[in-house]
Amino acid sequence: MFDPNLPQATTEIDAVEMRGQLNALNDDIQTRSTVTLMNATVANAVSTTSANCNSVGTLGMSADSSYSQGQHPGCHEQAGRTHRRAKAVGF
Repeated sequence: MFDPNLPQATTEIDAVEMRGQLNALNDDIQTRSTVTLMNATVANAVSTTSANCNSVGTLGMSADSSYSQGQHPGCHEQAGRTHRRAKAVGF
């Protein structure tokens, strides 16, 4: 972890200590860059989600003549996956 108090004034420079400081700064810069890019990507995805869903019709909830009891588990699982995906993008 970066320590802004190192190296202290009037002390000899220690290579291991300086390497640790530089590596800590590099890690901090990489983390900030990654978080910034991730936040921008998520914000962009969320801002376009509603527009992508506007053309989707309302899901009918009644069974037609081709319905069979065996189809029910598959429909339930698909609905769960769809719900989880929508929730993951903040919809």
